[in-house]
Amino acid sequence: MKKIVFLLSIIALFVCLVSCELLPFGGEDTGVNPGGNLGDIEDKPGDKSEDPVTPDTPVNPTLPDDPQTPNTPENPDVNNQLPESVISVSAVKGLNEQIYVGINATEGFEYSVLYKRSDEADFTKLDSDLMIRKSDAIDCYILGIKSGEYDIKIEAESADGVASKSYKKIAVAAQDRSGYAHFNYTEGIGAYNNDGTVKEGTVILYVTNENKNTITMTIKGTEYVGLVDIMQKLHQCDTPVLIRIIGQITTNQWNYKNVEPRLVDGSNATDDFFENTFSTEYGENLANLKVRYTDKKNGKTYTYKTTPDGLGEVKVTGSSTSTTYYKGSDYPALKGKQVYDDDSFINVIEVQAASNITIEGIGSDAEFFQFGVGFEECNSIEVKNLTFTYYPEDALNFMVGSDKGVNAFGNYWVHNNTFNKGYNAWDITGERDKFAGDGTIDMAFVHNVSVAYNVFNECKKTMLVGNSDSSRCMNISIHHNYFNKVGSRLPLCRNSNIHSFNNYFNDCDTCSSVRTSSYLFSEANYFYSSNKPFDVSGGTVKSYGDIFVSSSNNNATIATSRDQFVSNNCKPDTKTDYSRFDTSSSLFYYDSVNKVTIADYLISAEDVPDFVLAHAGAGVETKLP
Repeated sequence: MKKIVFLLSIIALFVCLVSCELLPFGGEDTGVNPGGNLGDIEDKPGDKSEDPVTPDTPVNPTLPDDPQTPNTPENPDVNNQLPESVISVSAVKGLNEQIYVGINATEGFEYSVLYKRSDEADFTKLDSDLMIRKSDAIDCYILGIKSGEYDIKIEAESADGVASKSYKKIAVAAQDRSGYAHFNYTEGIGAYNNDGTVKEGTVILYVTNENKNTITMTIKGTEYVGLVDIMQKLHQCDTPVLIRIIGQITTNQWNYKNVEPRLVDGSNATDDFFENTFSTEYGENLANLKVRYTDKKNGKTYTYKTTPDGLGEVKVTGSSTSTTYYKGSDYPALKGKQVYDDDSFINVIEVQAASNITIEGIGSDAEFFQFGVGFEECNSIEVKNLTFTYYPEDALNFMVGSDKGVNAFGNYWVHNNTFNKGYNAWDITGERDKFAGDGTIDMAFVHNVSVAYNVFNECKKTMLVGNSDSSRCMNISIHHNYFNKVGSRLPLCRNSNIHSFNNYFNDCDTCSSVRTSSYLFSEANYFYSSNKPFDVSGGTVKSYGDIFVSSSNNNATIATSRDQFVSNNCKPDTKTDYSRFDTSSSLFYYDSVNKVTIADYLISAEDVPDFVLAHAGAGVETKLP
């Protein structure tokens, strides 16, 4: 009997020790309660107060999500979380359908940026191509987002651990899609939807000066190499294409040759009119650009293609001769004399029959230097946030070679760009009128175009709408642009209807030249120290709400009410009467009840200079109200 009592006492003592956690259960003491291993017995109320635990003996500490994952810098746990103060942020700015994040980089850290809408749960990690390292700074651009509020998380990882810093409810504004480009067009222009998101299936290319001739894209099973060849094959692509430009993309021009226009009588003829010499000042050329020179005196056209190092072999074809009368001023002795109308075509990427294309600059320094882009018979094209400098022909053009119906090709949106002065190092035209480029934005036989929020600096021949008296265009909007010391063509228009509103014309020469059955409705523009706001010959201008400061108001009808009719003869498609287009809700974005233009930011002319200077141009880090 004593043995039984003794044995029962031993068992009771053992049970007591285990239940009071004075003995470990199963091997090493980890400080973690294994819970249900003892028949899933739950703690009773008051048990923990009866067994107080000191702060140095944690009970049930928080475990990593995966206890089996090793504690490494790639999979840090709470024990190597670094303070957020190790992350230095210069700026977090909500802009127009994008967010800018500036990070002051610290050596030894790798950075990530994550973002989400504030009302959503999951973060998206920013593409590394949009995190641009510049010395000790990283410029990060969150693109392709709709308006609303966003949360941002910045992470910095080193061998010592991970730091995280968060920002809540960053406000993002919508782009201003006012104007004819989007009028009755719901698909979204270029590679973006109308809410600012990227269209499904879009191919995205990131182009730098280093990869401009080596970047590849596969289209229908064939790989194309280099920016020029890719863009020339975009007509074969069935998906939208988004070309993002990072930094300055450069090419070269033909070396300058001081050749005056050649007189028909041959008195100033030269023997070395053409030379295969090409500048290499800016490093590698943009390969495969077309270069063409027409020698009207000898009836020959010389065609080249650029190579990375210079010009390729010349191809010579016959050409008819033509002459003109010299109108330039750099050779006064030749003025009015008959010269050969020699011509050139230099450094233009030709895109034909393509659709749903966006060319977008990233940041404030994306630039096309000494070349431009021509879109022929294309639809749904967007060009934004780029700077164009020293283009020898057109910076941009949207053309159809002949009248195939003005409704066939269109929906072009050119916005938030900066166009600097062009430059042609080999201006051999009879009029010597290409020294500052042949044009900034030219168009012919196209419809529904918006040129908005751009800066034009000292451009000469700026915007041609219709390149001859037989050419025509339809539905052109020009709004919220800054024209600074520009020579002419703001625009020059033929057989077209134009709405120009909220533009700032500063110290310009001839602004709008309205010809051949064109109707220009000029609304709430600000003209300062401009010689000829309107030059009218064969067309009509209705001016409503414009302000003229140190500028004459010549040849325009000043309307005293928004719905005032001004007599004109405008039929841009040859059949539809557009003489009242500006007060027609079927032909124009017009509220016929309230008698106002429908636009997101139609402001009074007196407010235009400040607003335009704040929001127009490439790389502007301000969002619309």
